Amino acid sequence: MKRPPLLLLYGIDEQTVAVDAADTRRMTRRAAEALKARGWQVAASQVQSDLDAALAPFEPDQWLVFNLCEGSPHQAFYYARAAQELEQRGYAFTGSTAAALHRTQSKVSMKGLLEAAGLPTPRWQEASKAQTLDFEAFPAIVKPADEHGSFGITRDSVVTTLAQARARAQGVIERFPGGAIIEEFLDSPEYAISLWGPPGRLEVLGISVIRYDAFPELRDRLCTFDAKWLETSEAYLMTMPTCPAPL
Repeated sequence: MKRPPLLLLYGIDEQTVAVDAADTRRMTRRAAEALKARGWQVAASQVQSDLDAALAPFEPDQWLVFNLCEGSPHQAFYYARAAQELEQRGYAFTGSTAAALHRTQSKVSMKGLLEAAGLPTPRWQEASKAQTLDFEAFPAIVKPADEHGSFGITRDSVVTTLAQARARAQGVIERFPGGAIIEEFLDSPEYAISLWGPPGRLEVLGISVIRYDAFPELRDRLCTFDAKWLETSEAYLMTMPTCPAPL
């Protein structure tokens, strides 16, 4: 059976910060090189402001799609929006469904789902208006409600008083259209668990851990934007994940 060609769909626009754009281009290039080395025909298409235009040259019945789109809900290549368009057009594509991506993008939605399922989760509150925020579980962390990749998270995201929380929430609300959320801060190692498979037959692919023991200050013991993206920063260099985690 002849292999169908593969489309690498990714997004970069004027809102994309330089380090994120560089990482996206590097990821797409490496994926293309790896797939070509295994005999696949590969094309790449960048979404900027028009998802329809990026998909137009590639017929759904002829191309498989690697959905490498990320972005926030306010960008054309928001990954749930990309997945929804791929679903509606009948493409076969990698990754989760549009519904799963959209529900997990929103921290408010996810906290509600966890609580509804009876799963323990740190105390939290949506912070749509900073001055009316009323929260008592300190220390706490204030972060954008519908961003990912540690966008909007710095050492100043950790707050210890209501006044600090309101001030931080106001800054987040002004910068990010999706508003803010405040959550009880857990000063502990951070575990990431990868799962693969259909419901009922999930397989654990690997467990990694980030430890923050190197930092004496509470506000430094979290995975900030710098720790995740800026390779020359102290935060990045001192928070290398260990995989497999020693459990």
